[in-house]
Amino acid sequence: MCKVCQTVIARLNIDLDRFFADLQIQNDSDKQQLICESLLGYKPQEIAKKRCLNEVRQQLSHGQHKFSEQQVDREVDRIANSAEFIEKINRKATNEIRPKLSKDIYPLIANLMNVEIDRISGNWAKIIIFLLDRYRLDSRPINRNNFALGISHGEKTLLNNSSNSLTIRTATKLFELGNYHLAFENFILAWEEEREKTKLENPELLIGLLNCWLDRDRDELLKKGVEIYAIAVVVPISHNHGIVAKELLRGISQIQLQANLEAVDGLSNGEILKKAIALQSHLSSLTARSRRICLQILIVNEDNNLTEPVNQTAEKLAASAQELKIIAVIGHYSSEMTEKAVRAYAEKGLVLINPSSTSDRLSTLAERDYFFRLTTPDRIATQHLARYLTDRTQELQKLAILYNESSIYSQSYRDALYQKLQYSSSIQLLENCGHLHQDFSTYIKPYIEAMRKSDANVLVIIPDGGIEPRSLYNAELIGAANINNCLIIGSATFYQQNILDWLGENISSRSLFEEKLGNIIFVVPWHWHSRLNGCHTQNFRAVDFCRLGSQLWGEEKVTWRSATAYDSMLILIAALEREINQNSETLQKNLNHFFKQQHGWIQGVTGKIEFDENGDRLNPPTEIVTITWVTQKSCCEFIPLELDRSRA
Repeated sequence: MCKVCQTVIARLNIDLDRFFADLQIQNDSDKQQLICESLLGYKPQEIAKKRCLNEVRQQLSHGQHKFSEQQVDREVDRIANSAEFIEKINRKATNEIRPKLSKDIYPLIANLMNVEIDRISGNWAKIIIFLLDRYRLDSRPINRNNFALGISHGEKTLLNNSSNSLTIRTATKLFELGNYHLAFENFILAWEEEREKTKLENPELLIGLLNCWLDRDRDELLKKGVEIYAIAVVVPISHNHGIVAKELLRGISQIQLQANLEAVDGLSNGEILKKAIALQSHLSSLTARSRRICLQILIVNEDNNLTEPVNQTAEKLAASAQELKIIAVIGHYSSEMTEKAVRAYAEKGLVLINPSSTSDRLSTLAERDYFFRLTTPDRIATQHLARYLTDRTQELQKLAILYNESSIYSQSYRDALYQKLQYSSSIQLLENCGHLHQDFSTYIKPYIEAMRKSDANVLVIIPDGGIEPRSLYNAELIGAANINNCLIIGSATFYQQNILDWLGENISSRSLFEEKLGNIIFVVPWHWHSRLNGCHTQNFRAVDFCRLGSQLWGEEKVTWRSATAYDSMLILIAALEREINQNSETLQKNLNHFFKQQHGWIQGVTGKIEFDENGDRLNPPTEIVTITWVTQKSCCEFIPLELDRSRA
């Protein structure tokens, strides 16, 4: 049996002997090879090229002149790019390969499948599904995701997307089977279908597409000097219906696309990809262009739950990092999970880049050499909030705080704000309530009534990062009880799409008036229309980010979590540029040397990125945003407070 047939058996786990016997081509090696080449996803043009190149290589290797292997490679490359050779390939594909498929192969397979020829002509993905159903061998192929984690390079769908079509399912299945050529075709088709249907593409689909493209062209890319690095990204897919996970993955997939297209600029490998994604504008370079760096992303689902044994994501990922060739991790979402994860990764020499955890406890980690975070710590965010409150009015402000006392993030934010305001002459701090995560009627409603009797006019709500599912839901109910007579302040975790949806429903039903939306403010690291780092600023990185984000997802889908996730990957790229062929150890050393010892910095979407020795950002970004009603869209949107005032 030929080598290409053995590859099909290894990847697809198909009983080719029985299949060929049913087709009655047991003794026809030419037809067998053509079928197997097609099953691996090669088109007639590619099959013709492979065969012609093999002929050239054999002639050079066995000719009168004794060429070295390197000399043969150079001569093959020269011949492959000649006009004469390209014409030869075209003739072979047109006059030999395609006729054999249409006259000799498709009729046999169509008869076996009992369908019309036009149903399967050229549709090898459909043929594979048939073969897997009828000719699968008993033993299963090795799955590289065979440990107890919800993880995927693109071999399966983790996010619950209602738009997951048959094409997406076919692409992921083929990717799992290692049939990268056919999988890539279906990923491209799925991307085009989704873009035409929804105009808002799925970041998980884009990551799968890019990863599949890398696996398909890996050998050729490596020969051309392209370095490929695997990064794990841990996101809370089960939290808040996957909304937060999608926000983070939009930033990750966006920079993966930008970096990979830049790495293959000028190479033939990137043309199909560039054409499929259909970028409409030029973007600034991510690197110094002295190196070609491609990124492969492993999506890892975390339950965002502190309960053992559920919370073992970091330990399992760290234990499998070498097998998966991961050199760094981006995550986790909540401060609780991050604090626990750093220890697990540090033990295995993996650096953790965090885009979303803000607890001040993370500033004093023993494993600080393995930790960097891109978002704003609570002590800084609350400092801006306290300044806003003290400057806001001369009238006495009676302030109540609702938080989750079981959450280190929620507790940290409450403590930091309390410390900033306790000596203010214009603010009276009322009794706090730490039961945001518990039953509304039993704990929260009585507290709300007590605050009303105390004439509270400022309510600060600090939901946890999703470790308690009731916390965010209770925040909505609290808003319903107070929206019309209180200034409501939400932390960055309160910045969620479902809050906008809930407010929009209340406005549509006239139980809430549009002008009251200005009574709600949030403190976050970044906004699309930020005065310093937004879409119309001097920050070229932010302008590029918004430009590409608008094309891929639409403005309303790109949030501060997308921006900090993008910047998390950006600092990894900056460190990867400093040394060729890196591993987790050299990457960790380069990150610490450049950012912490040399005090280096780079320009990010969220502003200047520089770090102190603990891994916290120096002068981290902070934006105060509010909510506005957009009549044209009949929906609520977040907007910078200063922009909202300028419109008034």
